[in-house]
Amino acid sequence: MELVFTVVGMYLIDNAGRKKLMAVGSGLMVLFVLGISFSYANNYQLRMLIFVICFTSCFAFSMGPIPWIMIPELFPTYLRGCATGICTVFL
Repeated sequence: MELVFTVVGMYLIDNAGRKKLMAVGSGLMVLFVLGISFSYANNYQLRMLIFVICFTSCFAFSMGPIPWIMIPELFPTYLRGCATGICTVFL
């Protein structure tokens, strides 16, 4: 499931844009985390599983692949390797 949504995200990244895709993905992730919390508190196990799957799908098309694409684009060529390595440590 995650692979499918990662491929969808890679396709949408050029069409929809990085910023919009991250905003939509993050917003949906917040909603699904709230759903997970509510389901856990009320012992709704099937709903919790569905919310976890939806959260993972939203992560796979937004916060999963996009930082790995954006980080190298931030730096000039002569700094790219070292700066990307430092960003990866903090990521």
